[in-house]
Amino acid sequence: MSIRAGKVEGPLGEVLRVMMASEPLGQVRSVAEQREEITRLWQASLEFVVRPAPEGVATEDLEIPVNGGTIGARIYRCEGAVGTHVFFHGGAYWLGSVELSDVHSRWLAKLSGVAIVSVDYRLAPEHPYPTPIDDCAEATAWLAANSAELGLDSSSLSIGGESAGANAAAVVALRCAAGDGPELVAQVLSVPLTDWLDDAIYEAEMDPRCTPTAADMALARRHLFGGAPQSEQLLAASPLRAAIPDGMRGIKTMIMTNQFDRLRDSGQAYAQQLLREGVEVTTYHAPDIFHGGSGMTALSASARRYEAVYAAYVRETHVKRDLLCG
Repeated sequence: MSIRAGKVEGPLGEVLRVMMASEPLGQVRSVAEQREEITRLWQASLEFVVRPAPEGVATEDLEIPVNGGTIGARIYRCEGAVGTHVFFHGGAYWLGSVELSDVHSRWLAKLSGVAIVSVDYRLAPEHPYPTPIDDCAEATAWLAANSAELGLDSSSLSIGGESAGANAAAVVALRCAAGDGPELVAQVLSVPLTDWLDDAIYEAEMDPRCTPTAADMALARRHLFGGAPQSEQLLAASPLRAAIPDGMRGIKTMIMTNQFDRLRDSGQAYAQQLLREGVEVTTYHAPDIFHGGSGMTALSASARRYEAVYAAYVRETHVKRDLLCG
């Protein structure tokens, strides 16, 4: 890991210090109990750490059929929205939801002028690998196939996500590029997990300012892949170790990283790998944010800028002009 100069300051720095001092939830609790408590804490904190949702964004909830059941999704759009961006939330594959990322999705729709579809993929460990990623792939294909009925524009389709959701988006993009999925114009990978086999992300001695912790990463891997993960599964879910299909050259890519993020270096390495393969790649690096801090838009101008950069890239890949709604 390269050296991380600088520091997290202001309100974000205070949040980081609280996070680093917090005791982990007792492992004697069930996963469902831990998820319920963490979700409750996240929900309670939203009004303090996330700026209020914008007006002028219409929503529509829907159910998407997937192998073994259905999953929820929510469409966000302003009047005159162009194109469709499918978004996969973060949460280490065992946390998070459309509801918890609702305000973020509203801002993406507002700032981009593109219809955003946020997908509630099923979570591990109740639904282990490959179900969460397969849900994202199947949802993307279903949305493309049913776009006319939903009033969506599938002729300009992109995908993206945050953290675990960015990992899913990257895997789905590789599948689509290989011909197993609809045609994509772009992918946006925000603080992506690109390599489950990278020993550094499980290294306890890393800079203590970095999130998620080594324990967080080990827990995420255990929930998704089980206590004895198969190397072929870890490889299949690691875009950094994948062969890049020729079709990826047609998928513009934005990779966004944060300075104080355990996943930073592997995310930047994936950007370099795609560039070597001839993919058009844009990168954005936030020098003063930790993993998860980019969502704390009520506390940080840097976080608001990060959200705006994501939205601007989505807008630019779908329309060739500055389009803001409302």
